[in-house]
Amino acid sequence: MSNLVSASGASLPGPTGFDAPDEFDHSGGRAAFDFRQVISAVQSNLWLIALIVAAALSIALVATMLQPKRYTASSSIQISNSSGRVLGSKEDQPGDNGDVTYDVDRFLKTQVDILQSRGLALRVAQKLNLIGNPRLVRAQGMSAPSGTTAPDAQRDTAIALLVSNLSVILPRDSRIVTISYVSADPDLSAQIANAYASEFIQANLQQKFDSSSYARNFLGERLQEAKGRLENSERAVNTYARSAGLINTGSSTVEGPDGSSRTDRGGSVTASSMSQVNMAANDATARRIESEGKWRAVSSGPLLSSPIVLANPTVVTLLSQRATVEAELSQDRANHLDDYPTVKAKRAQLTAINQQLTSIAGNAKNSVRQEYQGALSTEQALKGKVEQLKSETLSKQDRSVQYNLLAREADTNRQLYEGLLERYKTLNAMAGVSLSNISIIDNAEVPKGPSSPNLVRNLLLGLIAGLGLAAMLVFFRD
Repeated sequence: MSNLVSASGASLPGPTGFDAPDEFDHSGGRAAFDFRQVISAVQSNLWLIALIVAAALSIALVATMLQPKRYTASSSIQISNSSGRVLGSKEDQPGDNGDVTYDVDRFLKTQVDILQSRGLALRVAQKLNLIGNPRLVRAQGMSAPSGTTAPDAQRDTAIALLVSNLSVILPRDSRIVTISYVSADPDLSAQIANAYASEFIQANLQQKFDSSSYARNFLGERLQEAKGRLENSERAVNTYARSAGLINTGSSTVEGPDGSSRTDRGGSVTASSMSQVNMAANDATARRIESEGKWRAVSSGPLLSSPIVLANPTVVTLLSQRATVEAELSQDRANHLDDYPTVKAKRAQLTAINQQLTSIAGNAKNSVRQEYQGALSTEQALKGKVEQLKSETLSKQDRSVQYNLLAREADTNRQLYEGLLERYKTLNAMAGVSLSNISIIDNAEVPKGPSSPNLVRNLLLGLIAGLGLAAMLVFFRD
């Protein structure tokens, strides 16, 4: 409907003819924001806004001028995620070893915590002679204490000032750590930042040296104990071998009567021979199985369809000749009778070729059969020899049980002793030579300008605060 009817019957303008005022939106509600009213309020209070903003900027400028100047010096170091093992001959790289997975992020976070520790701060204070030094106190805008202060209090004060003004930043996906120190003395800031980097490396090397020294002492004691056990076990082996009449000719692998294999540390000629004959019997069984497969393939089907026969080059040549003769014979039969001379000659030639093929295929079949029979005979002979050697070894096995127990104990003690000796030699060779996984990338330089206060930043903050305060005042006033 374009028109509405009133109670009196007169028509009224419909919705299409109704002009909504500016303070209503298209949905019929009151507008949420009126830009013309805001602009009018700003114009009517322009001097007030300018006065508030100017006052805020002035306060920011005065506060910046009153703040003491502080200088930030930064040094950077690289921390490789490596850790040395006490009994290891080299340092392992976490994540490079396929058998062990290290949490690299946790390792780097640990190193950052060490940089921020009180122990490292104490090392820096001792290196720069900052304990009880008024220069450090004045550099932080504090007055030096009057009178005599206890050494412990001076040490705690120096450590607290170093830790509270130190900043250690480890970016994500990086191993470059930035060490920053802030103070009112630019030279002291650079010295402390560089001292933190160098002392961190020294502390890492000292820790590795202490671990290596402890490991040498520990291994020395274990080495003497392992040596004594090795001498006793070897003496027990020799005593039992002499009493049982066993001659140790070295370790050998022996197959028992039940088919199981074991290591015989009191090796003999019989055991060695049985091992060799058993290996030969296994090879003979493999050859027999292969020959039997060939024989079954040749004997179970037509000779000329066997792959073994077809692999003969003579057979291939004869088959090619037979195909040619058969083609020529078919052509002659199409043009001549069966008693024609050329037809007879081709038939005779074809018969001769077939006879040759049959003869050669039969020879190939016989050779496969002979190979199979020979492999079978060899296998049976070797297995009989193995059974004979097994029976001869049974009596020796009974006497070798105790000997093998003693020999295994001696081997275990020998391996332990040799391993400890090798580690001990390596640690002695590397004594005093430590590799650090930390390196200095950039040394801190004396800052040429203060890092705070920042005039531009403070003025920007003052401008934002002034505009916000002016907006609030104009809003409540209007």
